[in-house]
Amino acid sequence: MDHSKKPFVLMSAFVGSHLSAVLPIAQNLVSQGYDVYFLTPTARRSMVEATGAKFVPLLGAADFTEEDFDSMGPGKTESQKSGPEGLIYDMIHYFLNPIPAQYESIQSALRDFKAKDASRPVVLLNEAAFGGALCVKLGASGLVPAGLISIGIVPLPITSADTAPFGPGLPPDSTPAGRERNIAMNQQILETLFKEPQEAFQNALKSTGASTTPYFFFDAAVRVPDRFVQMCHPALEYPRSDAPSNIVFAGSFPPNESGNWANRPEWWDDVAVNSEKKRIVFVCQGTFQTNYKDLILPTMESFREDPSVLVVAALGVRGSSIPSETVPANCRVVDFIPFEEILPYATVFVTNGGYGGVQKAISAGVPMVIGGASEDKPEVAGRAEWAGIGVNLRTATPTKEAVSEAVNEILGNPKYTQKVQEIAADLKKSYRPFATIAKAIDEIAAVYKDGNMS
Repeated sequence: MDHSKKPFVLMSAFVGSHLSAVLPIAQNLVSQGYDVYFLTPTARRSMVEATGAKFVPLLGAADFTEEDFDSMGPGKTESQKSGPEGLIYDMIHYFLNPIPAQYESIQSALRDFKAKDASRPVVLLNEAAFGGALCVKLGASGLVPAGLISIGIVPLPITSADTAPFGPGLPPDSTPAGRERNIAMNQQILETLFKEPQEAFQNALKSTGASTTPYFFFDAAVRVPDRFVQMCHPALEYPRSDAPSNIVFAGSFPPNESGNWANRPEWWDDVAVNSEKKRIVFVCQGTFQTNYKDLILPTMESFREDPSVLVVAALGVRGSSIPSETVPANCRVVDFIPFEEILPYATVFVTNGGYGGVQKAISAGVPMVIGGASEDKPEVAGRAEWAGIGVNLRTATPTKEAVSEAVNEILGNPKYTQKVQEIAADLKKSYRPFATIAKAIDEIAAVYKDGNMS
């Protein structure tokens, strides 16, 4: 397609991993000749511009990052710092209340596009948690783009008769009794735990002139867009007989090129050469929940006396360290390590269940032990267990005995490695995530009629 005839692409994402997860899409689209504009907080300008996309600032109350959370809303009580109450607080103040300002930011950008070339289509491409984009499909006042594509970078959260409510990580159950249970639980949680967030969602929509929707926010994020592109292999999602037809599985992002890590530790040959042919257990605490005592310490202690195992621990925060006396002789600790560098050597990955890290491990064909209890992590762990590619610890703070049992289950049972390597092979063979997204953009733009952005 001629560059001047490609649609404008307006991307949007705002906090933490939600932004970093979709930056590779921007970079790839730019390389294909699309004019990519990216709505994101002012503080993240350099991240966007590094992809070659054009930075567009979020406006007003939408211009914030996770560093601003403590100053938003009335402030968390002790009970709101974790668990269900914490989830509700976060949803309302960080994801739902900013919707009107997010929508106004989109409208400002659309007005600029119209001034540039009113005949050229604009396709919105948002990370699914960016709720302001939904307003363009729900009749809000203002300009209407050619279409909306949402990118799913967390487990699919949609309500289904075949699955329990999203959050606690319960397994699917499509038997008659299971469906009856699921329907009752889903209804109950919407009428209790999620009642206040749903009211906040509907109020945010109404303030933009959009119509209210019968969908809960999690469902609207998936069902309202023209296309919903889920960034995983379908083997990592529960089958749902009532899933909407707009969902497309694009597979995982291909791994970055290895070999670009400039600051390899002096012990790196213990991993890359591994002359003693040790089994390598890689443990990463994550970049948000970073207490090394949660996963790293029990993993190191699990194998302190096992000379056949080398534990490699990544603390998740650049410049961080732990007391040297806590590190056994068969362990190596580093503040940060690119997954692309370590996963090709790993036998098992012990993780707190961050979706991006799990997807990278799947692409590398590495089975997992997952211990996470916050955000979407129980759902990530549940899917890995259901798919047969990992062991679910069902806690973020396991004992060393629990970690040892889980890792040894994988080391002693080849079914986990075989299954994850089957999925990894199919990802390489059958899925082209960037091409899938570009195809969706072009198909939506193809039905655009001159002057319909009005």
